[in-house]
Amino acid sequence: MFNPIWIKKPGIRGNIQENKAEEMADYYGKALQQSAQYLFMSKGDLVDFFDKAKIDETGEDLVVAAKDVYVKGDELILTVEKKTMLLKKQQYKTLMGADPVNGDMTYKKYDNGLNTVSNMNISMPAKKLSGKATNYDFAKKLQ
Repeated sequence: MFNPIWIKKPGIRGNIQENKAEEMADYYGKALQQSAQYLFMSKGDLVDFFDKAKIDETGEDLVVAAKDVYVKGDELILTVEKKTMLLKKQQYKTLMGADPVNGDMTYKKYDNGLNTVSNMNISMPAKKLSGKATNYDFAKKLQ
């Protein structure tokens, strides 16, 4: 018999299923919360980041990387276009307890000069969870 995961099973099995879904949603929420600090840094956090970062200026882009930004063992990498000084990509690897959480955000520059998020990805391998957000209609509304 076909029983998709989104259909609650009856009785004890249904309660276990519901509890597991709530547990996973809570875990995902905490991972997103922790990820937000890497993706949307305050001025002070950016100053601290650049104080400990190494900057690679060899290519067309600046690659700025630092470890132990918020959590021991984490890493944040920013890729910035040298010519415009616009952010092109952010990548982070962090730990939520002992579990790894990885993510990245890519940016797109529009003809009008606006630079905005194009794609966001998050991965939580310990729980086999991932998420993706794509900004695909933003440019049409600007013009």
